Amino acid sequence: DHEKYMQTKLSEAVVSTQSTGFCKKSKAASVSLILNTSDLDRPFLGHGYKLPGTSACRRTVESHGYTDKFEVIFHHGCGREEALDEATKSSIVYIFGDVIHKQSKPYLCDQKANRTYYLSLFDVNVFLAVIYNAKKSEKDGEVIKFLDEFKSSMNLCKV
Repeated sequence: DHEKYMQTKLSEAVVSTQSTGFCKKSKAASVSLILNTSDLDRPFLGHGYKLPGTSACRRTVESHGYTDKFEVIFHHGCGREEALDEATKSSIVYIFGDVIHKQSKPYLCDQKANRTYYLSLFDVNVFLAVIYNAKKSEKDGEVIKFLDEFKSSMNLCKV
């Protein structure tokens, strides 16, 4: 139990430190870790521990749309963005859908919104999204390196 707790705390610290440092260094608008809850064996009950038998534990998340099935595990907004807004979340989720279902590239440059999105898939249910409020190259070395290092640290390959 203590080992799991320490591993969780270590993972939280790694996520926070890596994303904060990366945002400042690369001027990314945000970094978000997102969970697709639609394929989970049990319903997603939200963040934190729920005591068995309590009303919070019996609660199930009712999805009204495709994007409602995605929960933000972690979000770090650089600058003015404190939380991940619904429009941005929708954009990320639809890019994720294209990547998973159409095997498209985990990169999109939206000319109208002047945004660049990068996705790194950990598995079919968890992915990392990095957003820039500018046009960035698909093969930007700094971003690709961060995505690879972040994925390695989350898989506990490197701490």
